[in-house]
Parts: sequence; C-alpha cells; structure tokens
Amino acid sequence: MDIYLDTCALNRLSDDQTQQRIRDEADAVQRILDLAFAGKLRWIASTVVQYEVGRTPDPVRRLASLKLVDSAAETVRPDAATHAAAQLLMSGGLKPIDSLHLAICNQARINWLITTDDRFCKAAARAASSGSSEVLNPVEWLQQRHPWLLPSKKP
Repeated sequence: MDIYLDTCALNRLSDDQTQQRIRDEADAVQRILDLAFAGKLRWIASTVVQYEVGRTPDPVRRLASLKLVDSAAETVRPDAATHAAAQLLMSGGLKPIDSLHLAICNQARINWLITTDDRFCKAAARAASSGSSEVLNPVEWLQQRHPWLLPSKKP
C-alpha cells in the first residue's frame, strides 16, 4: 500500500496548533508517517512536493519539512505524460498544483493522496475515474483504514 502526502498535509505538522481541527489533522499525519516509518505502508513523495516545501518562507519550517520529505521511501519526478494527465485533471476543475499531485499519484499507482485541502478533496472526488488514487483528509483516511489509531474522544 502506497501513500502520498501533499504539501499542505506535511505542513500541518508545523502549523499553529491552536485550532482543534489542525491538531487532529497534525496528529493524523504524524500517525500516518509513523505507519510508513514502521514499514506498514510506503510513503511516496515527489519533486513537486520538494519544490513546494522549498518555497516555504520560514527557514526553520522549510528545513524541517525538507528533511522529512527526504525520508520518504521514494521520490517520483513527473514526466511529459504526467503533465499531460495533469492538464486533463485541470480541465475537470482541479487547481494546477493539485492536478499535478494527483496525476503523479495516478501514474505511480499510489493508493491514497492525503491532503488537508477540503476543496482539493471535493474536486478530486468529482474528477475521479477508474484507477484513480483516492484523495482523502488524513483524519478521514485513519477513520477508514486504522480507526484504532485515532485518539478516543472524551465526553
């Protein structure tokens, strides 16, 4: 099983944690990474994620994220076919960078693309086709695949 974390999912780890949703998503991303580092799934990154992370204005956040991305099992580089597939996804309503992330996942046959971007999740669901990678929020992915890893909610 392969998983891909887009830049906003990775950045969730260093986002301001004052909002509950952000804390929940950061915790879910960390648990997903823990599964990858334990060999329970394979985390695939891309040069697109590296590029986006490299543009992070805060140097401390940028270096921490780049170091994290370097620990992925594999880094995929988009080719001409990936860019052509991304163009088709853009015509279906996806933003350019999101379409490129999804095209990379589809071509590399990655099972899940994890993002914290609600618009991306909705647009990807509309553009989904047979053989597409599933685009999910990290909390939603854990609820579906590993619900026992979620912290129990106290009343």
